[in-house]
Amino acid sequence: MNINSLSKSICMGLITVIAAFIALQFDLYIWMIFIALCSYYLFGSTPKAALLTFTQQIIAITLAIVCHFSAIGLSNYMDGMPALLISIFVLTAGLFFVTKFKILNKLTIYFTGLIIWFASGYEFSIEASIKIITALTLGYMCGWLNMIVDGWIDKRTKTS
Repeated sequence: MNINSLSKSICMGLITVIAAFIALQFDLYIWMIFIALCSYYLFGSTPKAALLTFTQQIIAITLAIVCHFSAIGLSNYMDGMPALLISIFVLTAGLFFVTKFKILNKLTIYFTGLIIWFASGYEFSIEASIKIITALTLGYMCGWLNMIVDGWIDKRTKTS
């Protein structure tokens, strides 16, 4: 392993552990940071791509909340499980159409947003929304900061 790779791995570890420490201080889910970090690298690794990805994930989380409340509303007329399944069917069938948009059209990103909401186990509240947005922002910032540090390390090792 060369010094360049070693430096990059140590920096990535430090950036990520700082984000995890912050998450623990604010009672955030660390796994959400890793979902965002993974999304940053999978869907573009640039600030613009990250913003589009983040936006789609927030839209998906909002749709998941709507799905949740729709299921609650439908459960007044039928059992809870069929109500939830109908709501999920309408949501996921409708997501197919986002692939037809010129932007905000990556189905896999929407599904990561749904995963984030449903896996969180949160009930809808402003506090839960802030926690999710904060954790995702930390994850995206990790990716962005790591790319900056990688570039800095590359420049420094070329000039040495």
